Order: sequence, then structure tokens, then C-alpha cells
Amino acid sequence: MERIKTFIGESNKQAADMMKELYGINISRAMKFLYDNVSREVQVRFVNTYLNTNTLACFVNSSIVVRGATAEEKGSRHSANFVITVTGSNGETHPLKFASKVSTVYYLMYLISRKQQTGKLQPIDLARNKSMFMELYQATYDNVSYTQAHEQFQRLLYRVVNGNIRAGYKAQVECDIRHGLSMAFASLRDAPIPYGMSKQSHLTVNPDRIIFEKEAMPLLYFEFD
Repeated sequence: MERIKTFIGESNKQAADMMKELYGINISRAMKFLYDNVSREVQVRFVNTYLNTNTLACFVNSSIVVRGATAEEKGSRHSANFVITVTGSNGETHPLKFASKVSTVYYLMYLISRKQQTGKLQPIDLARNKSMFMELYQATYDNVSYTQAHEQFQRLLYRVVNGNIRAGYKAQVECDIRHGLSMAFASLRDAPIPYGMSKQSHLTVNPDRIIFEKEAMPLLYFEFD
């Protein structure tokens, strides 16, 4: 609770400074009054939208957990060998679900990278990490051939439309990941943004908030170029 109070207090100050700079003191006072009189959920939504991701990362309370799938989970159609969950500070757990298998593999790449390294990281250069992506894809999903993994990798980077090369669907995969994170974090009252990536940024969450359980530990031996 104390962390939440600190988080809201810091967001209040930054919100006030931001509005004053953008709109001047009179309008900012009116906007600040409205901000102070909305629910905490609305305040957190404002903070999640406008505050720096590194600032948000200092106040998160949840963890991303990667574990081995149970026999029952492996038995379901299209299941992965690994399950990703979001666990709140109160122990409440929600599965992290994506619409695409590729999204799971791509997000695992970021979790592995973030867990392996500290400090400010650059977005993963997918073109340079073709082998990493394909090997991780085959490790995550059984019965995936080299050809199938290669096709998924190529589609991420580019597609051919009427004989012309267009951007691949990496942006859609990143959107899928952000949506999955938002859904998993919805009831935890925590900021999903530090746990996500974009074209311009890596994950900013502290590596201590990323947990690989015993069965998933071998994933940390994958190497990036």
C-alpha cells in the first residue's frame, strides 16, 4: 500500500508539472482539480499513458513468471511447452495469452534478453537473431519443422504484396503482446507498460521481476547476436 501511495504521489506531482508546462498555471489548476477528483484507476490510466516507462518501472509490484507447461496444458491444442503468467504482489495470478504463437516466442526473446542483462537495453535486432528466433520457436512448440520456423521468421520481417516487398507483421505481433499484457494486468492495478516493448524500446522492468522457474531455466542459455 505504501508503494501505491508513493506511486500516486509521484504521479500527482509529475501530472501537475506537465499540465502547468503545457497549458499554463490557470488551466493546469483546473485540470489538476479534475485529476484529483477522479478514481485511482483513472489516475493510474493517465500515468500509464503519459509517464516515462523507466519511472513506471520503479513502482511496479507484479512479476512475469515463465514455467514449464503441465501435462494437461501440453495436451491442449496448439499449447506451448512453456506458460507465461503475471503474478501480483498479493499472489493473484493471471495467464498471459496471445493470439499468435509467434507473439509468445517473440515475447520470450525479450524476457530472456532482459533477464540476461541489466541497464538500458536497445530493442532486439530481429534480423541479426534469426537463429535465436527459430531455435526458440522449435523449443517452445513441439513438431515445428525448420521450414515452418523459417517461414514465421520471414513473415515477421517482410511480406510480398503484388510483387512488392512490404513490412512484415512485427508491429501486429507487438500490438498483440501489448493487448495480452493489458488484459492480464487489468485486475492487478499495476502498470503493464514496463513489461512491454515497442519499435523504439526494450522492456524497462527490473530483471528481478522476471522469474524463470526450474523447467524454463534452460531458456536463459539461448544466445543473442
